Amino acid sequence: MNKPIISLWGFGPSFRNRIKSNITEAINSGYNNIMDYVILTDYPEDFKEFAKETGVIKAIINIHDARKGHKWSKQLEYIPNTATDAKKYGDEYVDNLNENKYFSYSLHRFSFPTIAKLGYNKIVFMDADVKIRYDKIVNGELTEEQFWEEFNTPVNSMKGCVAETGYVDRETFQFKWMRAMGPEQSLISLQLCSIVYNKLCEKYNSNKFPLITQLPITEGPFRYYHLESPEKVKDLFDKWNESIKIILSNHFFQNCQQCGGYMLCDYMPVAIANLYCDVQVLNFPNTVYNRQIHFEDRYFLPPRIPGGGNFKTGENQEDFIENNKDLKNLMSQHKTWPHTEPY
Repeated sequence: MNKPIISLWGFGPSFRNRIKSNITEAINSGYNNIMDYVILTDYPEDFKEFAKETGVIKAIINIHDARKGHKWSKQLEYIPNTATDAKKYGDEYVDNLNENKYFSYSLHRFSFPTIAKLGYNKIVFMDADVKIRYDKIVNGELTEEQFWEEFNTPVNSMKGCVAETGYVDRETFQFKWMRAMGPEQSLISLQLCSIVYNKLCEKYNSNKFPLITQLPITEGPFRYYHLESPEKVKDLFDKWNESIKIILSNHFFQNCQQCGGYMLCDYMPVAIANLYCDVQVLNFPNTVYNRQIHFEDRYFLPPRIPGGGNFKTGENQEDFIENNKDLKNLMSQHKTWPHTEPY
């Protein structure tokens, strides 16, 4: 099969470091047929020498350049202006969060136009803290054929982690809600998505039936797209981008996107774009990947400790680890530092 390309994204010093760490680990895995990468970032200079050294990076995309023609995105999808100073980056993020300016998880979509220009139609979208398990091929846990078979999906499908569908049962009229969104927000989302979908139909002069009765979604850390052509890649971006614009331009819609109190999630716009572009949604269990949450990457606004509790913040990754060294030692003994997601 033609190998997919991996799209990684990293804003801020810590997540750029994580990207380089995980690419280096893939290169050193002992498997010589790894996938190439494109990287979406706020500071391309951080990857120029790294790209020359590794030879696996096909493009480095500057998020600021990628959305020059999308002024609304700069206003509604917040990114700290500070790119290189870890403390200032964290301070700016938190200060703007207190002013209800949220980072948008859907910013990852801005790698799509470049990927389309490069001629790809198979794309692995994954977070900086997700690892491709090439080591399973090396240690014999998976054959090479078994590994690549996971990417042998139907044309025009998106295979993502924790796939689920919200819908209204036509016989019982009971609503099947989605765990990722909760019962109340699931029903609201189904209604709001129909409104956004209808606006897409109006914009693109489509005769599609605008009422959404089923809403397939997946979690965001790992999504694999197999589309019919690079042109389809660009088309999906256009519909995704327009959906985000409609949603974030409305305060009520925007409030329904809040996730964890620190960013805007993208279940709705991704689902709408997939439905409009006739992209089938499939489940992708973590056979060939896993996600490890490195708590120090979000040193300025750390996640809650699994099982309860809080970390002390830090000015940078090293400071965060020092401030939480006793907790780190304890969690390491229990193999919960870093925390591996059970996808």
